[in-house]
Parts: sequence; C-alpha cells; structure tokens
Amino acid sequence: MTSQERDKLLITPLNGYDPLLGRWLWLLTDSRRRTLEVLAGMAESALDWRPDEEANTIGTLLYHIVAIELDWLYVEILEQPDYGAKVTTLLPYDVRAPSGRLMPVYGESLDSHLARLAASRQLLLDELRPLTAAELYRVRRFEPYDVTPEWVLYHLVEHVTGHRGEIGELRRQADRSSR
Repeated sequence: MTSQERDKLLITPLNGYDPLLGRWLWLLTDSRRRTLEVLAGMAESALDWRPDEEANTIGTLLYHIVAIELDWLYVEILEQPDYGAKVTTLLPYDVRAPSGRLMPVYGESLDSHLARLAASRQLLLDELRPLTAAELYRVRRFEPYDVTPEWVLYHLVEHVTGHRGEIGELRRQADRSSR
C-alpha cells in the first residue's frame, strides 16, 4: 500500500468556521455521511416497514433526526424559538403524536427524506458560520437546564449515531422480510 492509498483517520475542521466549531461540524458531517451510507440503495418499501405496531419506521426516524437537529439549533444554540418559514416548510408534522411517541411519517420517498436531510444540514451550517469559540462555550439558561452549544453538538452526534444503528437494523429486517 502506498502513502496515497492510506486511510486518513483524521478530524479536519470544516473550512470557514472557527476551528473549534469546525471540528464539531466535521463530526456531524461524518455522522451524516455514515447515515447516508446506511440508506444507499435501500428499497422505497423499507421506509415505511416496521416489525410491529410499536416500532418506528425508517421514514419516521429520518424525520425525527431533522426535527431534533433543527430544534436544538434554533432553541438552544441560537436562542430563537420561533423557527420561521424555512424550518416549518421542512417540518410539516409535529415531532410527537398525542401519545408521546414519535409522529409516524409514512408515504414519503427516500428522495424526499434525503432532500430534507440535506436542507436541514445546510441550514445548520449556514446558521452556525458566525459562531465563535466564545459562543460555543457560552452557557444558555433555560427553565429546566443550562446548556452550551458544544454540548448540543455532542448530543446531536450521539443522537444521529444511535438512530443510525436503529435504521440499519430496521433496514436489515425489512430486507429480510421482503425475500
């Protein structure tokens, strides 16, 4: 193996951001890339498949990932609880059903989910571009908790990683059930 063929297992801050923030955004970008790999080549029917009535679908989880990412971005990081039209257009459904479970999202194409993921990520990157290191560590105070943007970004990486595993397992089961 030549040096050109070597894997490079490095965290490289995204350009155009404070270097500390750029490292966190690289982590989010890599997590999204890995999620998209799990979705690559997936049958449309797998989006709405679930093993039982209590399980979430892949489509529901993809919607949830976007909704949670944008909620944490606007409410906790930017301290703007009124998202505005660009977010409400992306998120036409409530996040939770009256039962408290995730709102089921059915009948959307994989392309629709991928477009929502791309649009939400672009919003996040655009909104965070001016964030400084000082702001990354500034504590935001809310009624039930205190939080920093750094912790939010950590949580978003953890959130998507957990759901990526769930999506992968649902896809495996959906593929197996369609044979």
